[in-house]
Amino acid sequence: MSGVVLRVRAFGVRSMRRVASGLFAARRAESVLLLRQVSFELREGEVVLLLGPSGSGKSLLSRTLVGLEGLASPTLAFAAEASLALVTREGEEIEALRAAYPRELRGRIGYMFQYHALFESLSVRENIELGRDQARLRWRAEEFRAWYAEAAQRLGVAGYEQRAVAQLSGGQRQRVALLRALAARPELLIYDEPTSGLDPRSASEAAALIKEALRDPRVAPRASLVVTHDLANLLAIADRALLVRSDASVGIFALPDDAARDALREEARAEMERFRPRQGEVLARSEWKEHVRAVRWRRFCGVLRSSVSLVRGAPAHFARNARWHLRFGRSLFRDLLVDALLFLALGGLCLGLVMTHFALHAELGPLTGFVEPLLLDGVIEGLGLAFFAVICPLFASILLAARSGASAAGRFAQMRLSSELDALAVLGLDRALLLGLPAMAILALAFVLLDLVAFACGTAGSAVAALFAKPLLGFHTWQSAYFQNLGSFPFRGTGELLSKLLPAGLGCGFFAYRFGTRELRSASEANRAITRTLFAAILWILVVFFAMLAR
Repeated sequence: MSGVVLRVRAFGVRSMRRVASGLFAARRAESVLLLRQVSFELREGEVVLLLGPSGSGKSLLSRTLVGLEGLASPTLAFAAEASLALVTREGEEIEALRAAYPRELRGRIGYMFQYHALFESLSVRENIELGRDQARLRWRAEEFRAWYAEAAQRLGVAGYEQRAVAQLSGGQRQRVALLRALAARPELLIYDEPTSGLDPRSASEAAALIKEALRDPRVAPRASLVVTHDLANLLAIADRALLVRSDASVGIFALPDDAARDALREEARAEMERFRPRQGEVLARSEWKEHVRAVRWRRFCGVLRSSVSLVRGAPAHFARNARWHLRFGRSLFRDLLVDALLFLALGGLCLGLVMTHFALHAELGPLTGFVEPLLLDGVIEGLGLAFFAVICPLFASILLAARSGASAAGRFAQMRLSSELDALAVLGLDRALLLGLPAMAILALAFVLLDLVAFACGTAGSAVAALFAKPLLGFHTWQSAYFQNLGSFPFRGTGELLSKLLPAGLGCGFFAYRFGTRELRSASEANRAITRTLFAAILWILVVFFAMLAR
């Protein structure tokens, strides 16, 4: 073991939060120490365990390394001198703890999630190939085929490459997640609770897989960091261990022999028994305000840098990941547009039937028989124009916001809760380019195409209702009156219609992405995200339509 892979210096973290001491009490700010000035180096070929009970803060280090937490995290305060730096194969030292996570680190640090974070919309093979395509050390086609055939057979994945992820057991999911992580060829591979929820036999197999991964030169990471509380299965494969103590300090243990491992077991057992949830220290109002200001400034700077980087890197991102843009885009297209087709068609048909029925059955008193023949053509002309220009577009837009907008928000929220969005970030894929822009574009297209579908079905419904209510009217008379103000296709006013539908669709997609991808911790928060999407999208649609009417 020689070269340094990871250098950690003075890594201290506090949790910053606001709590209420009683039902009607004012909220106060508290600071809780999570990690106290951790410093260590990770060297090539090492497997290092990061141990500690749940709630001790042991996952913070790993999540910060891959950019899932950072200086812009609103609930965390890092020590001023804290540093996390990866030393690359080329000898360059890249700092991870920045306001905006450096793109140079994407793909260099792999992360195997506790609950696997496999992409539900992809097959087993596609999940692994997605990892392969993000590797900084590019695979040759024949090299990957040979490695995949060997690894899939060895791990028991061969035979169900085309299965949906939902059909896999927990152990199978774990193996697929490991293959995806290895296919990305990271320099440092982090395992988050790799044996959690597994039976003893599967946990033992998982430990063996971690050690075995270091032996294959085609995919072996330069070092491995295992975040766990499972000493029984993982201690045997470790070269060193880091133990988060009850006072938030971190002990470093070399494990050259069984005696050292036994000593660590005793120390870890004692720390587990001593550990209690840490008490917070009350912050002065000025300290809390200073923290909030600092986080907001870092977040602003981070968003600015990320946006510039996103624009600069977009062409390369599209070129390198064209297959995955098409794959995720196809899935979104089917979900947001194709699956909504029947819903909008039936909605338009019902609207046309109901609107025409009531328009043609209006009572005009004793003069009905004399006035009706004079007004009938005008009523039908007005129906056609109003249905095309205002009623059908507004109705279809609200239906689409309720159906496809909510579906998009729910899909993104599910990806957030299952850590799929985090997996995209770790692999180096930009979720805004892969999911956000396609969702906005597809919903804008859906608003236009499905409005035409709803209009066509509504027109058919209007014809049926008109001819049923007024059998003597005749189809040709109805048709000439209905399209009198519209002309032939493309109808007059199509440009103005597009100026309403396109912004409405883009806005609906934006709100679905904005609320669906924000930080969520539970299903109830996901439901609130969907509700916010509906509220914001419908309000936006009304603003757009009435702004156009007011011109």
